[in-house]
Amino acid sequence: AGRDRQPLVAGVGGGVVIEPLAQGRPTVDQDLVGQLVDRAAVVVLGDQQPTADQGVEDVAAAAGGDQIALGAPDLTQRMPAQGEGEIAISPDQVVVDSLSTRIGGVHATGRLSRDGAGKLRGALALDALSAPFLASLVLGAPQPAPTGGLWPHLKFAPATLDPPTTDLDLSVARFDLGGVVASDLRAKLALAPGALGFSDLNLKIGDGVVAGSGGLRREGGAALAKAKLAVSAVALAAGPLSARATGRIDASGAGASMNELVGSLAGSGAVRWTEARIDRAAPDAPARVAAQFARDESPVEQGAVARALAGALDAGPQDLEAFESDLALVGGRLSATTVVAHAGGVVVRLGGGFDLRAGALDLRENLPATVDDAKSTIDIGWSGPLSTPVREIRADLFVAALAEQAIARESARNAALEADMRERAFFNRRLKSDRRSDEERRAAAEAARLEDERIARERRAARAAEEPGALERKPVEQHKAAPHRPVSYTHLTLPTKRIV
Repeated sequence: AGRDRQPLVAGVGGGVVIEPLAQGRPTVDQDLVGQLVDRAAVVVLGDQQPTADQGVEDVAAAAGGDQIALGAPDLTQRMPAQGEGEIAISPDQVVVDSLSTRIGGVHATGRLSRDGAGKLRGALALDALSAPFLASLVLGAPQPAPTGGLWPHLKFAPATLDPPTTDLDLSVARFDLGGVVASDLRAKLALAPGALGFSDLNLKIGDGVVAGSGGLRREGGAALAKAKLAVSAVALAAGPLSARATGRIDASGAGASMNELVGSLAGSGAVRWTEARIDRAAPDAPARVAAQFARDESPVEQGAVARALAGALDAGPQDLEAFESDLALVGGRLSATTVVAHAGGVVVRLGGGFDLRAGALDLRENLPATVDDAKSTIDIGWSGPLSTPVREIRADLFVAALAEQAIARESARNAALEADMRERAFFNRRLKSDRRSDEERRAAAEAARLEDERIARERRAARAAEEPGALERKPVEQHKAAPHRPVSYTHLTLPTKRIV
């Protein structure tokens, strides 16, 4: 037969209805409405009820253990809750099957059992849960962070609730990691006063997967944390940087505040990066800038080169082929070893890290910048908050190479000009020499011609002198031969032959 509704706590509304099943096992229709007070609400199956000045332990002790205590923290705000389930009580344990409850807007289903030692076991499926809430079971209520800081410097607060020793197979549809929302969490959760542990963890972040184990434990005022995680194809992004990570990392740390705990983290790991992309980092930017300065013969100035490089880098993304790097976690700073990677036929060097204490990224890339045959590099850095890292370009070696190229180009131009001047001077000298030689040849030819004419005249004169009647003809012939030159007869030798 059913029993009347009984108040959970004196002065608080709500109650429990117990009804028999056909198999003889009772069911509990539990309606938890109102404000939970003291340290627990009690579902009373016996006849004894707590009075206003009695605690839960007093009622449980007086009833000889015939009570079912539902533990709840000492809250100062209302937490509406309702649920139902099938309860089975035996000398060794209490079992709640087909549990379906909604507490604080979170729906949970599953099965729970509590043995004689007070240990809870079972399986729960929740539609939502947050990692900060789980951590607060050990670390206490979150402390405020200082202005401009990321982590609280205040000591950890006392835990608001010491949970019973618990082993649960937990599944959560939506798991808040404190800024990143995961889904489909599966894990074995272990709770105890001042301790929390998880194993066989598996959850999804986007279409990537995180697996592993870890724990959190209080020892006095300090807290100890450890984790061993493996990630598979988890998408990461920070400003213009994006990639998928597949790898592992082991980490541990201890501290009396969250700032000390994060600052003490140490560990190691390895990761393989795929689909890595850096926006506004075109790998051919140095080559295009070098060609531009060579073509335009622009003055090589540090500021002008920096502006040209920034514009060329902004022209496109840098898609990197898959590469691997080792990880080192020291003092809360996660560093990746410098590695060689390939981007569009260009070989680059990458390295950097992430400071967990400040939430700041520090990534460095060394990009080759060959100018003619001279090899140089430019350094590109991204630093600052994850959401808005600032790019910095250092191109001292590249500027020096461009300046050297400009000097070499000017030297070559001057050498070519000097060679042209020398060639022109040579040809001028050659031309003058040729002209002088031509004049000398013409003068020699003219002299030779005149000499030939003179010789010819002398020969003709000699022949004429030997012929009869030369005396009468010679003046005439000489006059014909040289009509403009007068003939002097004073030089003629008259023949001695007497004319009869």
